[in-house]
Amino acid sequence: MSITLVLPFGDQEAAEPAMARGEPRRPTARVMRTSPVLGLIDNGKLKADVLLTAVAEALKARGGIGDYFVQRKSPSATLPDADCEAIAQRADIVISGLGDCGGCTACSTIDALRCCAGGALTFMLASEKFAFLVEATEREYGIAGLNRLYVEHPVWNRSEQWFAAIAETLADRIMDVMRGEERHAGEVVTISESGLEAALADLRSGMDADGYDMALQIRESGVRIDVLAREGAGVLCLMPKANFAQLVASTLKRAGVPAEQVEITYPAGA
Repeated sequence: MSITLVLPFGDQEAAEPAMARGEPRRPTARVMRTSPVLGLIDNGKLKADVLLTAVAEALKARGGIGDYFVQRKSPSATLPDADCEAIAQRADIVISGLGDCGGCTACSTIDALRCCAGGALTFMLASEKFAFLVEATEREYGIAGLNRLYVEHPVWNRSEQWFAAIAETLADRIMDVMRGEERHAGEVVTISESGLEAALADLRSGMDADGYDMALQIRESGVRIDVLAREGAGVLCLMPKANFAQLVASTLKRAGVPAEQVEITYPAGA
């Protein structure tokens, strides 16, 4: 039995970048400059520029990079080989995105792989619904060493607070990779009310046992948690506010909310 594949565009073989298939190969790593330069490959998807720039600014604030530049392109096409080579030479770190549909994910992943092959520390940024396509493309092209960053789908309709929080978390993960503490990160970075409630479930249960409630609010400026005493609550059972704040901060950081965006109120006189 034979299968005929009909493509709705021109000669696919001619359109594909010149990258040899074969056994997975790991590019030779370059020595990163003292003040690294970040290259952003913005594929033009809605809000891709907002997320990429927010991550770049968060990295710059941490001292992880000295500067960054943006290479813009079409979401449904790959960059010319010469452009990827130039980006890989100019940048120590590259982030390609945003992958939130089939065509843009495949094309942006190919761009990322070619920069990775050029020796840059490279990240592919996509929504979790297209993680399978990032990883399938990576296997197809046989380039090892690509780091993957996944966020909730969709991205285009998120609030400013979401972009700010996710950018902080992504910057932390990139810094981990730069320090050699984490490779090929592929967990989904999320921030939602249900996710925050789930993250705080154990802490809420403990507070409930002592007679206290936790009211959680997501605001544009961040997250607010009000600790409320029920009638008969044990005053001596309430943990010090500093300890509570530390537990909340470490828990919410894993959910994508930096500590500086968390406001906590305690019962008067506690």
